[in-house]
Amino acid sequence: MALLKRNPIFTLVCVISLLSAGVAVYLAFAEFTQLKRAEKASTQQQRRLVSLLAQQPSLTAANVEAASANVEQLDQAYRHLAESLYGDTAIVGSTNGVQVMASIQEYISEFTYRAKNHVNADGEPAPVSIAQDLSFGFEAYAEQASVPELPKVIPLLDQQRQVLSYVMRQLLASDPLEIVSVDRRIYQGESPMDTKKLGGFKMPKVASAAVEGMIQTIPLKVEFRGYTTSLRKFLNKLAEFEIPILVRSIQVSRKDQTLKKSKAKPKSTSLEDLFGSFGAAATSEKPSAVKAEQKPIISENASNFTLILEYIQIAPNVEIANFDR
Repeated sequence: MALLKRNPIFTLVCVISLLSAGVAVYLAFAEFTQLKRAEKASTQQQRRLVSLLAQQPSLTAANVEAASANVEQLDQAYRHLAESLYGDTAIVGSTNGVQVMASIQEYISEFTYRAKNHVNADGEPAPVSIAQDLSFGFEAYAEQASVPELPKVIPLLDQQRQVLSYVMRQLLASDPLEIVSVDRRIYQGESPMDTKKLGGFKMPKVASAAVEGMIQTIPLKVEFRGYTTSLRKFLNKLAEFEIPILVRSIQVSRKDQTLKKSKAKPKSTSLEDLFGSFGAAATSEKPSAVKAEQKPIISENASNFTLILEYIQIAPNVEIANFDR
């Protein structure tokens, strides 16, 4: 200590030198640490680049251009498909309330007449039974045809009428025995009557093809009675896709199902009666008589078919297509 006190300048220089050496060591260590981190990050980036380049397709300029061209081709294909399916078949409703109400009244009268005066494919009268109060989905306008309260509902009703007109024509062409019911969606504010009393058909969201902002749909529910040939004809007509109508579900129920059973009782229970006669007796029976006694056990019965249909439309802003032919 005495030596340090006798040489203060020397002591100060030594202290400063030690501090400088410590700072230099710290800075060198910090620089070394940053260098190691940078080397590690560089190695990771190199590995990532190698991994990306090894992918198929690799991220090269040529592949990026090819991908862009493919996206453009897919977009053109989508537009072409949308136009081919919906461009010429899109249905836009009229905004003229009086005209729409008159069209609905005409629709009810037309198909009531068509059902009662229906003629089958052979040209023979084959009237289709309908309930007295059936208005083919527009029961709210059967007696009064007041313009809807909300103007935006008017074109929606006209769209429904056009779609239902097409469906009813195809259904009658399939020669059903009876049209039991036709249900459509009831819009809020379309009629002075309470919409709750009107009922209407509500499409389950799970079963619907509607996509907000992309695909608009008009759901329908039709129930008719007939034979399987009528159902087949109806489905084949819809499958022609003159307008885009999807069949979402089909339910079949049978009414007045009868089972034809033979009421004749066996005259005896001998072996010959059970297994047939032997010898000359077996040859004496004529084959025509045996065939005449064979009757079908079950005959085809008319069934009730309930179909949920959905008209779909992608491009709403196109020219009106008229399907009232």
